[in-house]
Amino acid sequence: MASATLSRVREFTAAIAALSAEIEAARRLPESLLAALTEAGCFRMLVPVAYGGNELSVSQAMEIIEEVSRADASAGWNLMIAGSNLVVAALFPRQTFEHIYRAGPDVVIGGSHAPKGEARPADRGYRVDGQWPFASGCEYSSWLVGQCAIVENGARKMLPSGKPAMRLALMPADEVEVVDTWHVMGLCGTGSHDIRVRGKFCPAERTCSLFGAQPSIDGTVFRIPPIAQLGLFIAAVALGIAQGSLDDLAGIAKGGKRSAYSGVPISRSAVLQTSIGQADTTLRAARSLLYSTSDGAWRMASSGEEFSLLDRARMRATSSRAVELSADVVAECFRGAGSAALYLRSPLQRRLRDMSVLTQHTGVGSDFFTAAGALIMGEPTDATRI
Repeated sequence: MASATLSRVREFTAAIAALSAEIEAARRLPESLLAALTEAGCFRMLVPVAYGGNELSVSQAMEIIEEVSRADASAGWNLMIAGSNLVVAALFPRQTFEHIYRAGPDVVIGGSHAPKGEARPADRGYRVDGQWPFASGCEYSSWLVGQCAIVENGARKMLPSGKPAMRLALMPADEVEVVDTWHVMGLCGTGSHDIRVRGKFCPAERTCSLFGAQPSIDGTVFRIPPIAQLGLFIAAVALGIAQGSLDDLAGIAKGGKRSAYSGVPISRSAVLQTSIGQADTTLRAARSLLYSTSDGAWRMASSGEEFSLLDRARMRATSSRAVELSADVVAECFRGAGSAALYLRSPLQRRLRDMSVLTQHTGVGSDFFTAAGALIMGEPTDATRI
């Protein structure tokens, strides 16, 4: 299944790349591309076979995400969000998961994990209010999630840890307002607008805890800690952007571009040759680290091993490091292309902007190095983040 989906995606990656300017201008993916991704099996790649999906491994799904991101970062990002939200869907009760996939496996789930909502207990559920940012793909999602603080008697409910009690609410997309806020410097085509509800009733069975909950659906992918797993998928997008940048720079060099004063083709520049060679090695190292970590997590989950805090922290740190290295590669390629990369027609300037936005995601921050380092030295760390 993995090779079939990946092969089909590779058949139209050139077409995706050709749509990049249109995707950026429209701030969303065109319906034709969504249809092609669906037909190729991209939105069912992690869904269990029992629900009509392909049940790929995490690494197999990452490879598909990376390939799409190599063609266009926004398309890869939205595919990543839809894929990773399957794992979140399994945190809801089984009846809810089955309701989501009752009509088939090609379901797009979007939303936001930012704690920007409030949930007030009501009969058999909650009344939800909130406006959540960064809801990638919200305009063509079937379901949307929003993280909420529980409010009782006019005050936030607090846990013994001193943190607010939270519930993740799942809502039909047609009952959620999309607020046009996505005017940004990069990943413009992800359509990551705000979403908003006011006094929306959400049945209890359509809420769950995002942190610490046990999945209601069995399967290897669901045994890998979901929050740590998200970082792996984000890093796969970064790898794709970096590889696309190397492709772009190599294409410019092979096209005969000459330096302004020497008249020598830049492809003969020892400085640029060294730069490309180093960038390629850096990217291959990042890819090796990311996929070996993903494969290791899959083996642990397959054998039923428990993930320790250090295992989880290392997964998070791996994702953060792979993103950092990918960002270095993109920046080096942008510099190597010289003034040619400055024009809006250059894909390199778009890749630089897309990567700059990706690195701002809280899921791949440098604080995960701190968590891993603390645990290695026997010191405590905040387990809820990993």
